[in-house]
Amino acid sequence: TQASAQPRREQSAALWRPRVALAAGVGLGSSKTDATGAQFSAPGLGTNSGVGFSTSVTGGTATRWTLSAAQPLYNPERRAQQRQIELSLGVAELEWQMARQNLLLSTAQRYFDLALAQDTQAVLQRQLATVQRASTEVQDRFRLGAVPVTDTHEAQARLAEIQAQVLLAQNDLQVKRDRLVASTGLPAATLSARLPLRPAVTTTLGPLEPWLQRVQDRNPGLRLRQASIKVTVAGIHGLQLESELGKLDPTKAFLPFGPQAAPGTCFYIGCPEALGKPLSDLSLHLVWQNAPATQADLTARYARY
Repeated sequence: TQASAQPRREQSAALWRPRVALAAGVGLGSSKTDATGAQFSAPGLGTNSGVGFSTSVTGGTATRWTLSAAQPLYNPERRAQQRQIELSLGVAELEWQMARQNLLLSTAQRYFDLALAQDTQAVLQRQLATVQRASTEVQDRFRLGAVPVTDTHEAQARLAEIQAQVLLAQNDLQVKRDRLVASTGLPAATLSARLPLRPAVTTTLGPLEPWLQRVQDRNPGLRLRQASIKVTVAGIHGLQLESELGKLDPTKAFLPFGPQAAPGTCFYIGCPEALGKPLSDLSLHLVWQNAPATQADLTARYARY
C-alpha cells in the first residue's frame, strides 16, 4: 500500500543524512600507592635516600563525554541500498495501481451483473404475468368445454416453469446485489443499476497499434512485469572466506585451495548481504600476489610441477 511505502521513502532519504552521536560516562573509584627506597633531592634540601611516598584517592569521580558528527560522502554499498529501496518503491506503486485497477474492474463488472440480473427479473415478471393470463383463459375455456383437459395441464406446467425461473432470478439478483455492496460499501437499498443505452453515433476506433501502445504504457500489470530490479554493488567488505584447511583472512594474502591444490579442492565464500538476495550475476576480483609478468615467466615457474 501507499501508506507502507512512506517509511521506506524516509529510510532512503536517511541513508545520506548526517549522523550525530553523543556518549557520556561517569566513574567512581579509589586507589592507594606506596613507594619506598626512593631518592629525593630539591634545592635547599639536599639529597636524601630511602625516602617513602604514599598517595591515595578515596571516592574519586571521573566524568567523560564525547559528541561526534559524520556526513557520508561516498559509499557504494549505501548507494546500492538507496537504489534498491527506490526500485522497490516503484514496484510497490505499480502493485498499488494494479490493485486499484482490479478493484475498479471488479466493481464495474458487479455493477453490470446487477443491472443484467434486474433486467432479467423484469422480463421474467412480464412473462409470468402473460402466462398467468393465458392459464386463466385456458381454465375458463375448459369449463365452457372449448378445450380438452390436457390444455389446462400444459398451461399449469408452463406457469410452474416460469414461476421457478422467477424464483431463481430473484435469488441471483440478491447475490449480485450483495456482491456490489461488498465492493462499494453502499447500502443495498440505494443500489440500482442500469445497463447503458446503445450509442446513436458509431465511434471510429482507428488503428489497433496506438491502442496496444496505450495499453502497454498505462496498464499497471504489464508495467509491473516489465519492471526488473537490478542492483549493482561494488567493493563489498566483510567477506567470509574458508578453505578446506580452515578460515582465511581476506585482508592478507592467502592460499584459497591450500598449499597443495588438488582436483576437487573447495574454496568457500560467504557474504550474507549479497548471497542472501536473488542474484543475476556475481563476479570476483582476485589479485595474485607476485604473479608472473609474462607467459614465459609462468611457464618457467611451473616447469617442475
